[in-house]
Amino acid sequence: MAPPSAVLKKKTTSKNPPIFSQEYFIQNHGDIASCILMVLTLGTIVKATSSYCAAFFGPRHNVTNFDSFNMIPSALFNYGYKDLLMLFSYTLICITLHAIWQEYILDKLNKKLHLSKSKNAKFFESGQLILFYIISVILALMIFKDESYFQSGLNYLWRDY
Repeated sequence: MAPPSAVLKKKTTSKNPPIFSQEYFIQNHGDIASCILMVLTLGTIVKATSSYCAAFFGPRHNVTNFDSFNMIPSALFNYGYKDLLMLFSYTLICITLHAIWQEYILDKLNKKLHLSKSKNAKFFESGQLILFYIISVILALMIFKDESYFQSGLNYLWRDY
């Protein structure tokens, strides 16, 4: 006769969805994006691939003008089709940060709060919006600092209006 522990064991089924299914990408989007970013970052270290991978992390659409009066031209960059790789990598960075925020902050808080399903959805939506608002305010303050709006006072915004 079989021991009682062997009889009581349930057969566990795999909860992992099949690879390359939509559910797989939804569950693992942060891991996939971070792996792609790691490959691109390691590609910048290797000398053979650094010129290709560097296009993912900086502006590439150069519009520097050379004139005869200025012997040392400053590099000017504009937006263009060459910046699509940078846009792709920045999108991957945002996806990775979103997954980190979701997994390490919101999921931990949700377990402590024991919310219902409807409040759970509102909690996660509000949590993502808070992250977006914080990043937007930080970027706006950085732009204000770079454009020196704080030194000249905010009346500069209304001049010649």
